[in-house]
Amino acid sequence: MITSAAASLDGITDTRYLHQELKGMKNLIDDINSSNHQQQQHLLQFKHPQWGSILGSEEEIRLAVLSDEVELCEQRLENNSDSIPHLGYMLFTLKSRIKELKGL
Repeated sequence: MITSAAASLDGITDTRYLHQELKGMKNLIDDINSSNHQQQQHLLQFKHPQWGSILGSEEEIRLAVLSDEVELCEQRLENNSDSIPHLGYMLFTLKSRIKELKGL
């Protein structure tokens, strides 16, 4: 039979774990929200000022989106490279795709 002290301790441990996870999620969401305003400079050049639609050739828009994603990945690697283990590989893949689209 579980004593009330042990049950209480498990509840505290669970609460601390949940609090830590929620704090991590909040930090990730804050990072995404703040980076969205700072990034996307490449794609913004194709945004219609009145309608907000994205206008341009498919290749230009692809390059703009990929360039924005590269900048975001580089920023995240700079801030905390250990938090996302495969980010370096993703960054390499994105840069390779940009070179492919540019025909380099």
